[in-house]
Amino acid sequence: MDAVAAVHDAAVQMIDTSIVRVHQHGACIANNRGQHMGRSRGGLTSKIHVVVDGNGLPVQLGLTAGQEHDNQLFSVLLRNLPSRARLLADRGYDADWIRAFVTDRGAWANIPPKCNRKDPICFSPYLYRDRNLIERFFNKIKQCRRVATRYDKLAANYLAFVKLACIRLWLRVYECTARSRFAEVDRGLARFKEYRGYTIVFTGNRSLHFHLIFSTKHLDKMIARGVPPEFVSMATKKIAAINAAYEAVTKERHA
Repeated sequence: MDAVAAVHDAAVQMIDTSIVRVHQHGACIANNRGQHMGRSRGGLTSKIHVVVDGNGLPVQLGLTAGQEHDNQLFSVLLRNLPSRARLLADRGYDADWIRAFVTDRGAWANIPPKCNRKDPICFSPYLYRDRNLIERFFNKIKQCRRVATRYDKLAANYLAFVKLACIRLWLRVYECTARSRFAEVDRGLARFKEYRGYTIVFTGNRSLHFHLIFSTKHLDKMIARGVPPEFVSMATKKIAAINAAYEAVTKERHA
């Protein structure tokens, strides 16, 4: 995993944890404590510690027992924190020694203060919104059943499967980078669907917005319905440009 994560975006880094339940078949081993299985009210649990970059891709991973504090592996996972980087974390990491650790390395910790903190600190709620990427990362890797629930008795085996799930996310990025010139078309900019005289053009954004544009076959109807000519011209040019891009990429692929 260190090899595939070598080109990560170090300008922004985020750290967080997630608890997973240990299956009863994985708990049948002596010295559960030594295999990072912690006792809690819900049974045996383990905690995944992860550091992701500004794109939500994993950089460092760690594993502890479920009852351990979130900042247990902070100094280990962020030992290579670069200078001038921005660290995003939740209130569980609001400690003076953590802020001093980040400051000594020339970085800035954007961590919301706890309610019992008396000294004012510098915190930006606007920049903190990007921390949703690490929550989405946990959602992605927990689509794998063997990561969402721990069935392995040995901590090394379970952590290996977590790294495999992380490598899978990195391989997607490398595959898309190799085909970057086709990315705009692959995301769906050239997907048309005729529906009652209209052409739906999908923009391919994360939230899957779409624009409803009148088809070029119904330009007369568009003018009769009172559509401004400027919109008719804009729609025609946009459809022609997308068609040209789609044909160019198709020819290049078949070449």
